[in-house]
Amino acid sequence: VSEVDLAHYISMIEQNAWRCARLIRTMREYSYMNGHEKGLCELKQMVETAITLVGYEFERQNNVIIELDLEPNLEPFPCDQNQITQVLINLLLNARDALVPDGGIIRISTWALPDEDAQAFAVCDNGSGIDQTILPYLFEPFATTKELGAGTGLGLAIAQKILADHHGRITAENNETAGATFTVILPVDH
Repeated sequence: VSEVDLAHYISMIEQNAWRCARLIRTMREYSYMNGHEKGLCELKQMVETAITLVGYEFERQNNVIIELDLEPNLEPFPCDQNQITQVLINLLLNARDALVPDGGIIRISTWALPDEDAQAFAVCDNGSGIDQTILPYLFEPFATTKELGAGTGLGLAIAQKILADHHGRITAENNETAGATFTVILPVDH
């Protein structure tokens, strides 16, 4: 092995070791937060945590590209970071499932809604969209667009419950061109 190859391998090992350390730290923080523990949280940090947990698998195994459009100056607001991150991960997993097996693009956006004293995030994919017959029932328990045995149909119902506990809301709509967008709005003043 040449010195150049050796230096390249050492660099790869170091980068992956840091990535693993960050992933373990994120998972530890995620798993130790039980119950409903509100604190001041930043939406950008929650997005980064969710991407740390799923991003590598999405890009390497599922050929899914994650694009970010994050408002850089959003103020921290009170919420249970663990639960809101759980909602975001659920939406990302659903978007990924809409893109598999061919892959595609998932876009995460964040923004402020000053008129509502709220912040919002959206998860948008360019997959097949949501069947119009299920759209009115999408957030009910056991409603699913997945094949039998591929999902429980509880993820979106749980997400809606978490958001209701935070006085927030979630909506879903098909995009004009392809795919679907899920939008979450969270008040910042409670």
